[in-house]
Amino acid sequence: MHKQMQEEFEFKFNTLTKAQTLEFTEQQKLLQTEKEVLEKSRLELEISINRSVKEKLAEEKEKVKLQLKEETADELKSYREQLEQKVNEVRDLNRARVELEKLKRESAEMAEKLEAQAEEKFTTMLVTEKEKFRKENDDRNNLKLLERENVIDQLKKQLTIAQQKAEQGSMQLQGEVLELEIEK
Repeated sequence: MHKQMQEEFEFKFNTLTKAQTLEFTEQQKLLQTEKEVLEKSRLELEISINRSVKEKLAEEKEKVKLQLKEETADELKSYREQLEQKVNEVRDLNRARVELEKLKRESAEMAEKLEAQAEEKFTTMLVTEKEKFRKENDDRNNLKLLERENVIDQLKKQLTIAQQKAEQGSMQLQGEVLELEIEK
């Protein structure tokens, strides 16, 4: 069952590692530093575990020595095999725990980076939309200003035409008055 769990864990780990390798290709430099720290922690943890295992191994060896006096050579061999198997299982479990913690930490970091990227995109979109709105507003204002200038130009032309007509009418009236004067 332990081997099955180990194979299952290795399968999941390999699958996740491949997926993350594709996603994190650009972030390898940052992760390398963290990997070195994790490697150092793992080595320290292995040293601690080895020390603990050695202590337990020493205890078990003492027990085996006492049992050696009482039991046959075959039983002694069986106990040594069982002890080695348990030591290996402890090592494997500890390695699996270290890898699992590493994966959890990397996943959390990726989630934070994705969230930061989303915030940056949102901010960029917001600035772009504000600029677009401002430009549209400026364009509308410029269009209204041009329309008003056009209306003012048309009114000036109409006023000039009206003034010319008024002057022309006034000259015509003066001519009629002079004509009447001449007739008298």
